[in-house]
Order: sequence, then C-alpha cells, then structure tokens
Amino acid sequence: MGRVFRTARSFRRQASSSSSPTTTRLELRCIAHLANDPGLIEAFTTGTDVHRAVAARVFGVEPESVDFEQRSRAKMVSYGLAYGMEAYGLAQRLGIAVKEAAVILDAYFEGFLSVRALHGCHRYRGPESGLHRNAVRPTPGDPRAA
Repeated sequence: MGRVFRTARSFRRQASSSSSPTTTRLELRCIAHLANDPGLIEAFTTGTDVHRAVAARVFGVEPESVDFEQRSRAKMVSYGLAYGMEAYGLAQRLGIAVKEAAVILDAYFEGFLSVRALHGCHRYRGPESGLHRNAVRPTPGDPRAA
C-alpha cells in the first residue's frame, strides 16, 4: 500500500504548487475504502474532523473532548498504518515507549476492526492478498534474503 500512497502523493505535489495538509486524510480514506470499515466510513461521511473522530474511538472519549495530543497521535497511527508502521516505528515517531505505542495500536484496531483485518492481510499474506507484492519477509536461506 505504501508505494501506491507515495505515488499518489508525488502526483499530487506535481499538480499543486503547495503541499496539501490533507495527505493523511487521503491515505486514511483509502484505508477506509480498502477495509470497508464502518467506523472510518462514518467518520468521513458525517463531515466531521476525521482525525478527531478516530482519536475519540482510539482513546475512548467523546469527540469534543479530544485534545491536541490525542488527535496528533491518532493521526500518526493512521498515517503509519498506510506504510506498514508497527509499535516500534510509532514509538520512535511519538517519542514514547514501545509498550505505550502498542497499546495505542491495539486501541486503534479495537476501534476499527476491519482495519485490523486489512493490516493483517497486508502484513502477513503479502502477494496472496494482492495488496503489496513486497510484504512477505524472506526467510534465512531464501534467495530474496540476499
């Protein structure tokens, strides 16, 4: 998925002289479509701030109660999932412990179950899923490991 998103972002930058603040929303919209996740689709169709809606589900608060940090963290998770980021990468980007990042990811996947299925499909089945041809990690001794 990451390659597709990077290509789309590159094309978008060529088409517009200014960098779009909605890049993460574009990626999240693609994830919502691919996962067919009712929660994400609802967040987009209601016209609310999608990152606030995601943060509300992830952190178990009302959308009006989402603070800046919660919204930023949820936005980073959404962005990172498009590129296959896991707890370690999220921890590095947010400057938090890996365990805390794992809790946030778990909460995200609990709030958006279809995204968990999509992420698992992309992450572990690779070519069979049709989502990413490089998703399978080679095992030791595999010619692709060199």
